[in-house]
Amino acid sequence: MPVIVRFSIFYALYFAIIAFYLPFFPAWLSDLGYSAKEVATLIAAAVWGRLLMSPLLSWFADSYNKRRDYLFWATTILFLLIALMVFFNFYFSRFWLLFIFWAVAGGFLSALIPLTDSLANIATSRVKMDYGKARLWGSLAFIFFSMTGYFFLKDKSSDYVLNYMLFGVALMMASILLLPDYRHQISTIPEDQTNPRNSKLTWPVLPIIKNKTLFIGILIASLLQGSHAALYGLASYHWAAIGLNKLEIGQLWAIGVLVEVMVFFFGRTLLKRLGFNSLFLIAIISGIIRWSLIGLTNEFILLSLLQILHASTFAITHLTAINFIERYAPSNLISSAQGLYDSLGMGLFIGLAMIMAGSLYQHVAPAIAFQSMLIFCFLAMIGLVYIKFSRHIHKP
Repeated sequence: MPVIVRFSIFYALYFAIIAFYLPFFPAWLSDLGYSAKEVATLIAAAVWGRLLMSPLLSWFADSYNKRRDYLFWATTILFLLIALMVFFNFYFSRFWLLFIFWAVAGGFLSALIPLTDSLANIATSRVKMDYGKARLWGSLAFIFFSMTGYFFLKDKSSDYVLNYMLFGVALMMASILLLPDYRHQISTIPEDQTNPRNSKLTWPVLPIIKNKTLFIGILIASLLQGSHAALYGLASYHWAAIGLNKLEIGQLWAIGVLVEVMVFFFGRTLLKRLGFNSLFLIAIISGIIRWSLIGLTNEFILLSLLQILHASTFAITHLTAINFIERYAPSNLISSAQGLYDSLGMGLFIGLAMIMAGSLYQHVAPAIAFQSMLIFCFLAMIGLVYIKFSRHIHKP
């Protein structure tokens, strides 16, 4: 089976699970009796769990040179945790128990992607796999199950969302066994790390920070991903508040994912023709336009046009980050670099930005909440200018 097909299967299964989780897991929480504020806090628990779990698992995977093994065991633990929620869900009416439990389970769920992306990075380098064309199947699966999930759960208890997630994780465990077990060459590890007198676990963040090109590239991508916090946390609520119906809101989200698929399909061509700096610049400019205007209009057509910019604010950013890490990260730190990108962009930055945007939305104005995301775009621009003009780092 071609390597790209193996990765495509995993990405499709993973994002099928996410397509059930995002819209229907909050409904399960609501049926347990939690308020809207408590539901939001419980969903955020997974974000903060991600902040710890992604770099931790990536660190172990790099240190022991067993990326696929850690991916499999992390998925196995996730399966067991969701199984406990399926069979003992009556215990989870206790808020703090569920908060801690879902911080761990959600952290494992989130950590699977940087581990898989690190394997895909190696496949890109060794067998010239087109990452974008593998990853787009995840987006297509997300579209399909987002649109059909309602029919799977129609006339069923909200508990069934956990059953479908559990089934999806079981299939994902099987798909991991199809993935290639890529490992870096031991000769690429500095001698002091392979000396048996030294600890095998060397915290990798410091050498990543010392590699200024790699660290600033990760920082730029993470800031741009963090700028999506107001969109992810508030857009559906805001669009409903300004009078859009559920079909229109669903169409707006679908537009964003469809253009994302197009970018992933043509990603290799974009990278060859434009390069890292130009693609990051496109993403930053698109973010400035998108976050400046999205809270100012009630018009469906204009919102649809702004959603097209998801192609660059998310997809181009992510595609560029993955390939940037593949090029500049040492092979023995590739999982750690992926984990740092994920924990910063989809953990720390997006978690802090959601708190800021939520407060601004409630106490100042909706438009200001979305426009506050410009802070992340401007910080990313500073990082890009530094890469462009600094004499002390390698120019991508």
